[in-house]
Amino acid sequence: MEIKSFDKLIVNSLLKDGKKYVSNECKNLLSNGENYGSIMLDVKVTLTDKDGNEEVVNCVAKTCPPKGICWMIFNVPYTVKKEIAFYQTVIPTLNNFGKTHGIDEIIPFFAKTYGSRISLDPNSDVVDTDAALLLENMKLKGYGLPDRFIGFNLEEAKIVLKNLTTFHAVPIALKLQKPDEFKEKIKPTLARDMKFNPPSDMIDNLMAVIKNICIDAKLEHLLPKLEKNFKRYCEELVDNPKIKEPFATMVHNDLWVNNVMFKYDNNIPSKCILVDFQGLDYSSPTNDLLFLLYTSIDLSLIETKFDDLVKYYFESFIDILKKLKCPNIEQFTFEAFLEEMALFANEIQLYHIILMCQPIYMKKEDAKDLSKMEETMNSTTISSLHENFKKKIIFVLSNYEKRGWI
Repeated sequence: MEIKSFDKLIVNSLLKDGKKYVSNECKNLLSNGENYGSIMLDVKVTLTDKDGNEEVVNCVAKTCPPKGICWMIFNVPYTVKKEIAFYQTVIPTLNNFGKTHGIDEIIPFFAKTYGSRISLDPNSDVVDTDAALLLENMKLKGYGLPDRFIGFNLEEAKIVLKNLTTFHAVPIALKLQKPDEFKEKIKPTLARDMKFNPPSDMIDNLMAVIKNICIDAKLEHLLPKLEKNFKRYCEELVDNPKIKEPFATMVHNDLWVNNVMFKYDNNIPSKCILVDFQGLDYSSPTNDLLFLLYTSIDLSLIETKFDDLVKYYFESFIDILKKLKCPNIEQFTFEAFLEEMALFANEIQLYHIILMCQPIYMKKEDAKDLSKMEETMNSTTISSLHENFKKKIIFVLSNYEKRGWI
């Protein structure tokens, strides 16, 4: 649980106005199965001011998983740099752009950052196991996670979709109004050099589970397409050639229920923050929308409100573009958006959704400790998954078939 040279990590944020570092205490923030791409720590930092008075600052530290299967699958040397750049460069750039339109903080739905590094060596450009990102602990501000086995209700869904439209629309407005600034400060963080390389036994194991579900649900006629396209998905994800303008923008690429924290007032959600920006990409906003809707919305809700939520997203998206006086808004038609949605649903998101449903619905007692996952993540059996896994897979495949996306 140790974070080495902790004082150097916070020197430019917490150690100001005569404050001095005293100590820190770390413990696991999440239980097994809640996060695989990084280790999340609850950190209490003790400082003293110039008069010797103690102050405690509560933080969350994101550190690297042990080298092994997670390091490979999640491409840690790549994702750590990307997330640090998001907090250091992307957020300030977009907020400064908002100020030119009279909006003080146009993207307020992120945790404050207290410091980051990729290595203890300040001259290194290689991520190692001492990399760390230190963030404000939003749990102590009243934010929490919904139940991942159930997903978002309607109020939660609308709040996160509202923020997602801003997340997508602001970079587009910057791209169209200040293309040089977008190219210099935003685009490099969205570079696609990530390789998604799940072990073959992990894919084979998951497909065996999916095959049994399809047979039970009389969807076995879809299996040849699924089996053929799973391999192609993993191979083509590196290049992702289908980048289409004008909708192409910054996408989260991993926006599921555990990457959204809500604040509740009298048990009613009032606001949310987005977290975990390790997979940022330059692609279609429909990628995030599809992934969020299919993986993270309450099944009873998404079965009846899918089209309504898509329309709600799009109308909010256009409202943001108008607020930012984006030129040529007429090119962003709902018809073009739906065409793009169909393209990315078929080519990319179906397999992304199915893969992610495995960790989302992994029973907590069967989830593995990251420190013990050195060789494989292959542990999927139908008995290790929550009962909603089967229901969600059947819905996703049936809905895709109904829409002509498979």
